[in-house]
Amino acid sequence: MAWQAYAQLCPEPQGGEGAEAPPAGPQDWGQLMVVQRHCTAQFNAAVEDYNRAIGQFPAWVLARILGMKPGRSFQQDAALLMQQTA
Repeated sequence: MAWQAYAQLCPEPQGGEGAEAPPAGPQDWGQLMVVQRHCTAQFNAAVEDYNRAIGQFPAWVLARILGMKPGRSFQQDAALLMQQTA
């Protein structure tokens, strides 16, 4: 889904197939930031759904047997990195 959202925001490259796309200019950064925020939100929602799913009975029994651990969202990883550098 994230790739489809990105593909819809980006125009087709000029010059036909195989043409190199020009480097992203300042006007493209806004679009890229929108896509990045959207993808981050989708990933974090998927992590929350996964963590909720493996925390419910009987799924948590299988999760423990199979060694599945709760996932970390981008915010949790960023917080851990900030603690390590401080």
